[in-house]
Amino acid sequence: MESNLVADKDVGTIKALQQIHAYIFGGLYDFAGKIRTKTIAKGNTLFCLAEHLHQNLKTIEQMPENTRPRNLYERHRLLILL
Repeated sequence: MESNLVADKDVGTIKALQQIHAYIFGGLYDFAGKIRTKTIAKGNTLFCLAEHLHQNLKTIEQMPENTRPRNLYERHRLLILL
């Protein structure tokens, strides 16, 4: 991942998650980097319900820095679930 993809001041914010999501999935989905408004699933995996997504993103943003996803693998898992 590009080292300047997310500004230091934005690390751990919803904005940063959107930027990472757009970077990873931008070539696959036109909605990459946008907060979705529909509940989605893939196979037997149900992603975060759309009606809970904004609150869950706010909760993640308010997490202490030492409990946030620390590496690309953890962030990718979080983004997929969202």
